[in-house]
Amino acid sequence: MFSACQNFKFADIDFLTRKNSYIPPTSFKLENRLRQTNPNNKADNFAILIGANTELNHKGNLSMAYQSFLERGYKKENIFILDSDGESPFFPSDGFSGLNSISLLLNSFQNIIENNDTLFVYITGHGGRKDNKSFIILNSSEGLYYNKFFDALKKINPKHGIVFNDICFAEIEISNDLCEYIFLTATDKNNTSYGNGFPRTFWDAFRNAENASVPDIFTETMRNDPGTKKGLNRPQMIFGCE
Repeated sequence: MFSACQNFKFADIDFLTRKNSYIPPTSFKLENRLRQTNPNNKADNFAILIGANTELNHKGNLSMAYQSFLERGYKKENIFILDSDGESPFFPSDGFSGLNSISLLLNSFQNIIENNDTLFVYITGHGGRKDNKSFIILNSSEGLYYNKFFDALKKINPKHGIVFNDICFAEIEISNDLCEYIFLTATDKNNTSYGNGFPRTFWDAFRNAENASVPDIFTETMRNDPGTKKGLNRPQMIFGCE
């Protein structure tokens, strides 16, 4: 069975910080773009795409997501992409998916996103789990625990927030500070995700469903994804607060 996970030797890794001394640089492109992005008192659609220690197939997911957002009317200047390899020929990357860049991006969005905006966060690539805690494997040296990710989201308050995560061992947090968000995952915190069929099915439906809601699109994805039909994916759709 193929899963979207990697076999890391977790015992030697503290994923709250870094595996070794390599620190991916923060992109000047990202810094410049964030400086030029400001609140405007209008209803805008923003997207953040994060490639988590990606391989070629995951880069295909990022490319498909980027094209889907454009086709749904998202402006290029409102789409931010970080990937573990930095620059990419497949999409306009804003730099490396490292702790510094993600911290800068999410912290900046606290001041960029207004309460009439929509924010869509997409994460694809690799995830892991250690000591009953799941984390996002950002690159060969760094990882991000979900509690840190959710802490950052709690300070970003859009009108509508969507987080779609197709990596293994995906965690979801329910909190009164996340009521604007809906969380979509290809699997749960105890299981791996199967291949790339789930995100490809989702983005194909997303780009072709002009009037359908995201929950409707996700429900259609669960019906049509081959991995889910075989019981190899365990998708979740959960609202951020009860």
